[in-house]
Amino acid sequence: MSPGEHSTFDAEWARVGAGYGPAAVVHLFIGHAIADRLHRR
Repeated sequence: MSPGEHSTFDAEWARVGAGYGPAAVVHLFIGHAIADRLHRR
């Protein structure tokens, strides 16, 4: 694998992480909150 390919691959993952990271964190937080609320009933 050439260095150019590797940096492009990393850039793609960085873009995906920047795009989906916050949404994933929000979904995780909401999911835990709902599970906690259901568990306490």
